[in-house]
Amino acid sequence: MLLFFGSGGVNRSSVIVSGIRLPSILQWYRSNKNNFTQPIASQFDQYPVHISDQYRYHYELDLNGTLKINKIQIDDNDTYECRLILIDRGLLDIKEKYFIYLRVNEKPRFLNVSSSISIVEHYSTINLFCDIYGVPEPIVSWYKLLKDDLQLLLINSKYFILQNVDDRLAGRYKCIGNNSLGSIENDFRVLVKDPPLPSSTVSIKNLTLIRNNLGIAPCLLESYPHLESVSWYKNSTAIQIESKGLYTINTEYSLIIQSVTSADDGFYFCRAQNSEGFGYSSTFYVETKEPIKFILKPNDIYRVREYDILTMSCVANGNPNPVIKWFRV
Repeated sequence: MLLFFGSGGVNRSSVIVSGIRLPSILQWYRSNKNNFTQPIASQFDQYPVHISDQYRYHYELDLNGTLKINKIQIDDNDTYECRLILIDRGLLDIKEKYFIYLRVNEKPRFLNVSSSISIVEHYSTINLFCDIYGVPEPIVSWYKLLKDDLQLLLINSKYFILQNVDDRLAGRYKCIGNNSLGSIENDFRVLVKDPPLPSSTVSIKNLTLIRNNLGIAPCLLESYPHLESVSWYKNSTAIQIESKGLYTINTEYSLIIQSVTSADDGFYFCRAQNSEGFGYSSTFYVETKEPIKFILKPNDIYRVREYDILTMSCVANGNPNPVIKWFRV
């Protein structure tokens, strides 16, 4: 419950002019709801209190002019006015008035934010903003999302400006608004138009594929705008891609080898194109290996006499040569 004390402590029963006690009206108003035009609570002299129908179960008015707000809510945020009006020979005279500014504590909430994705040309400027409201006023901080951490960039500002944007500034950003009741956050992504570039997060130098199995070689490129076409090269020679051939390309632009053989050993890279130009992935080496095959396996059951010599054979082949180990179970 919140109490507003009306009339600055004036005793209404002692309002006397020229030795005559004058009747009075005490009224409370709100700014946002009625612009101080219609009272929300009032009392004429010693008559019963009148509460506006809208606030009948939410507000109370004591005989001393104190306005009570029960179960206070965010909607009670406003500027309140208390008026003491004297009635003298039929004329209304505002003797006193007081203004009270009420703000209810509120968790941060977004009023407006900039677009979650910004696509820009090289060396342009990006204006990001997080308009966050709360009581007390939230502190807005800006961060860049690194691989395993947050890098603080700016504090106590709803605006964040990136100038001369290049590939180093591309990435993910975050604004966080905090006050004593909680926090709220929003993520942004900055994309810089570029020809395809080698991935900055994933790379391979060697890739092992198993012979007679399906082989997949990834095209590790970063690109915005998105890739339009991809071709693959082995030992600097273009690989022939056919929809039903030995080599195909999937929807992620990876090279698919339908049945890997020893002839697939070599150095590979992919070449891609988007609306900004061409780019090449880093070169990596593909090594193929032969899966392990048993040439001679031991029997499931051996029947021997005590103290006989038992020989169990186990021969396997593969590339690289398998190491054979024996266990007793």
